[in-house]
Amino acid sequence: MSRYILGVPLFAWLLIFIVFYCRENDWRKAILPAAMVWAVLLTLMNELLSLFKMITFAGLIGCWGLSLIILLGISFKRKFKIFPKINFSLPNLNISSVILLCGIALVISITGIIALQAPPNNWDAMTYHMARVMHWIQNQSVAHYPTHILRQLYQPPWAEYAIMHFQILSGGDYFANCVQWFSMIGSLVGVSLIAKELGANRYGQLSAAVIAGTIPMGILQASSTQNDYVLSFWLVAHVYYLLRLRCEFRWGNVVGAGVSLGLAILTKGTAYIYAFPLLIWLGFLGWKKLRWKLWQPALGLIMIILALNLGQYARNYEVFKKPIGGKVGSRYSNEVFTAKSVASNIMRNLALHVHTSSQRISESVTKALGWTHNKMGVKLDDSKRTWPKTGFAIYSDHIYHEDLAGNLIHLVLIFIALGLFLRMYVKLPQENCELLKYAGAITGMFCLFCMYLKWQPWHSRLHLPLFVLWSPFIAIILSKTLNKKMVIIIAIFLLAAAQPWIFYNQTRSLIGKQTIFGKTRAEQYFSSHELKREPYFKAVQYLEAQGCLNIGFISGEDSWEYPFWPLLSSGDKQNVRIEHINVDNVSKVKKSQTTFDKFEPGAIIALLKTDEQQITCQGKTYAREWAVAPVSIYIKQ
Repeated sequence: MSRYILGVPLFAWLLIFIVFYCRENDWRKAILPAAMVWAVLLTLMNELLSLFKMITFAGLIGCWGLSLIILLGISFKRKFKIFPKINFSLPNLNISSVILLCGIALVISITGIIALQAPPNNWDAMTYHMARVMHWIQNQSVAHYPTHILRQLYQPPWAEYAIMHFQILSGGDYFANCVQWFSMIGSLVGVSLIAKELGANRYGQLSAAVIAGTIPMGILQASSTQNDYVLSFWLVAHVYYLLRLRCEFRWGNVVGAGVSLGLAILTKGTAYIYAFPLLIWLGFLGWKKLRWKLWQPALGLIMIILALNLGQYARNYEVFKKPIGGKVGSRYSNEVFTAKSVASNIMRNLALHVHTSSQRISESVTKALGWTHNKMGVKLDDSKRTWPKTGFAIYSDHIYHEDLAGNLIHLVLIFIALGLFLRMYVKLPQENCELLKYAGAITGMFCLFCMYLKWQPWHSRLHLPLFVLWSPFIAIILSKTLNKKMVIIIAIFLLAAAQPWIFYNQTRSLIGKQTIFGKTRAEQYFSSHELKREPYFKAVQYLEAQGCLNIGFISGEDSWEYPFWPLLSSGDKQNVRIEHINVDNVSKVKKSQTTFDKFEPGAIIALLKTDEQQITCQGKTYAREWAVAPVSIYIKQ
């Protein structure tokens, strides 16, 4: 029954959407502000309830219920005649438009089924995305806590905020993947609006949605608890409002640009990198319109962004003595910033999308890059520009994995569109000036990304917002330079080419031997690392036999914590309490709080590779009684 309670916040979003629909008289334009208002409400609830340790089922129901009452009051006070204004009729569509819409609907529907059927199971979800959610629920607050996995603290939290509400109100992680799925839908709507703002006709707008909806990495992530699609959605909303400011520099659009960017920053750290070129664009727009009066909207924008992120900044400063992240900068950022190093990172990041099942192609591209780097006089695997303990490689496997999949077809389309655009711009520079600015901003986002961040084998998933934002540009250029029939053929080809990523997701496969319908939910937690399943299952069985409810947790900074939470609390079992103990990093300052200081575990789970036979905690001795690598269990003596 608790799963139906999830309808309360969703109904709140629907009311907000209806209010904006009555104002805009356009369902697409209503979706973006409705999502932002809903997201701000959710953020404010978390910050307010955390002050009183009231992030509970009752606390959330109370807040969302009050929001519903207020929203209904606003509707009646303004005397919105909702239903007469809502136009349920569809525009006249020809057969090609219907085919494309059905194709998009198919992608959305199937990824939605996967999102609901499969539990969270990617590596980051197991280490920090979902684990931090469980600690917040347990602590009834989003305040920082002692942990061996610091990413649970300093990483921006908005996507997990939404997951937490779904988790509490539904009684489990059944809807955790839906945050990304909803973000995909919002992004497809947003790119069609961006295409419209840039001058696309109906086919161009529809094609933009098809191009964005068939990005392989996007399809794979849409049914996961990663946060790259959530970031994509907020950045799409931000770009839309930037384009609106180009036409009309009014406060409504400034607020839209500020809220969307603030939410993007509250979602993922790469938002700072991607936002910089967009802010420069915004600055030029503002200066052109307002001159010295630009300080007013600029100050408003800054205040909105700070207001949304102030809580997380304060929590980070309390533990790390700086508002953004822990002491990890040298791991992520490049140590050299020369023209050659930037060119190298650009080539290596682009090469991630030449990810096919052909080993010959992978080896050929690697050799070509090696030859190019030798001519440039730089190392292909320079440790100053490469993630620690990794070497450059283009894989010929894992092409359907959400951490490594490439977007080769879409990358080719980007280069084709850029080539066609340059020819257009030479002939008609004035008419294509806005497209030049748009392409320049996205190119700047990518170049800044390559300049600042060390190359990682997993960067292709961080590129998702860029591919989503390129979609309107590709659609417009193709619709302007090719005949309508050819554009439709390309769109249908993209829908057909996307099928393997839809059906054969490596960790959440819809068909085949590893189908999500052939495994229990508990088994699916380990789909991305099958070798962990047996040790975790056996450890849980042992702990249940001991009757331990208070469990200490010791791990490395990248260990899988989350599976223990649902496995130990499944069915009619009593909820366990899991706390990180013997923490010796900067988060140990939080141990002095009463909640953690008086915690005395009955058993300890250790995921460190150690032969220690005893562990001491709170002056008590715990002996190792059970072990199956990588899990060891210590029982209080």
